[in-house]
Amino acid sequence: MAFAKKNINPTLLFVISFLFLIAMGTAFLMLPASAKSTNITLTDAIFMSASAVCVTGLAVIDISIELSRFGQCVILLLIQLGGLGIMTFTSFFGFLLSGQASYKNQLMFSELLSDKNIGSVIGSLVKIVLITFFFELLGTLFILFSSDPGQFNSLGEHLFFSMFHSISAFCNAGFSTLSLGLYDESLRYNYPFQFVIASLLILGGLGFTIILNIQLFIKRWAQLLFHRVWLNKPIKYKAWVMTFNSKLIAYTTIILLVFGFVMFFILEYNNTLASHSTITGKLVTAFFLSATPRTAGFNTVDMSTLAFPTILITMLLMWIGASPGSTGGGIRTTTFAVAVLNIINVAKNHDRIHVFKRQISSESIKKSFAIICLSFLWLGVSIFFLSITDGEKGLTALAFESFSAYSTVGLSLGITPGLSTSGKLLIACTMFLGRVGTITLLVALIKSIHTRYYQYPSEHVIF
Repeated sequence: MAFAKKNINPTLLFVISFLFLIAMGTAFLMLPASAKSTNITLTDAIFMSASAVCVTGLAVIDISIELSRFGQCVILLLIQLGGLGIMTFTSFFGFLLSGQASYKNQLMFSELLSDKNIGSVIGSLVKIVLITFFFELLGTLFILFSSDPGQFNSLGEHLFFSMFHSISAFCNAGFSTLSLGLYDESLRYNYPFQFVIASLLILGGLGFTIILNIQLFIKRWAQLLFHRVWLNKPIKYKAWVMTFNSKLIAYTTIILLVFGFVMFFILEYNNTLASHSTITGKLVTAFFLSATPRTAGFNTVDMSTLAFPTILITMLLMWIGASPGSTGGGIRTTTFAVAVLNIINVAKNHDRIHVFKRQISSESIKKSFAIICLSFLWLGVSIFFLSITDGEKGLTALAFESFSAYSTVGLSLGITPGLSTSGKLLIACTMFLGRVGTITLLVALIKSIHTRYYQYPSEHVIF
């Protein structure tokens, strides 16, 4: 109520909600009930809470050994709330309880969701939560049937394992209740299980905008086919309702997945893929390796044994990340696509970017440039200070850790538990910045300037 009466920047409220959730998670993880034996230190609790809320997956403790079932449930709840955002959940349940939402709240969430149709904002939030629960429930069932029940002591333990990994995969968190994660001997050769996990993390990384768009696309085609088959009426037009952003996200995602799959299959064929005796196993593992750097964090191979070229490609895919409006991080697929198109445009000496019979606005180009520059700026700062606090870990491992944290991926070359206290706090800050976004944080902290109604003469800069 206090927030509702004040004129608070919605972006600032979004940032504060994540800080509040991290603080609450830290407090719960420090409770004696969260640990199996000794209590978690404050630094480790902050790190684990930030990693869960920011759906990263980096861990300084083994949650299967050091956390109790209560502590694991705390991590799972933080993943769920962090993946969708605590404001989405509070708005959703508040709408269910009251049956309505104020116009001010609709305006606020319209800005956060980048939805121009204010009247559909609450409906979109409800759909987002319901779609999330649907895919997580579906993923739980598929994981339940694709994993070996003999590995668990009871049906309840098997169900918790399935639910935990389904939520962790769809929210692109990468946490696992197994010490070795999906590299565990019972799972590294379980290819149906890996395919389910890969499908969940790709769906979660696509973004809710494109998922809603695909739902509308299928609905329209179903209606047309019904009229054609059942009512025997001709189809007069195509139900092509895919938006510009949905097409840009879909094409970029497919290209990145294919690129990663081909490169990993070639580079790791005689390395980490050599232990897989069948071609099917090699293909599935290469596909999983291509999908997981896109902010998922699961690993089915020993990351420390990857070839150096593979590490570089993994860092590139981590940096690009998932799509806007998703549970993943990174600079986003649309940012990368606009940057590539702009480079091609400059090479062709064109003054405008045209794609899918649309022109990309200059504001989008400027924003993509700012996001890329800010990401490299913070990554440079993170790697620089880590080289001071944990220089003995090696530059490659520290750079990989920074890229993984900033893009909220969760992959590591094995140095996370051994980081110093300063290194852990720095990585926690990097995860937070990667989750809320550097641009978002700047907008939240810097007051908006009034529009200028004058313009200076333009000049060309020499490059």
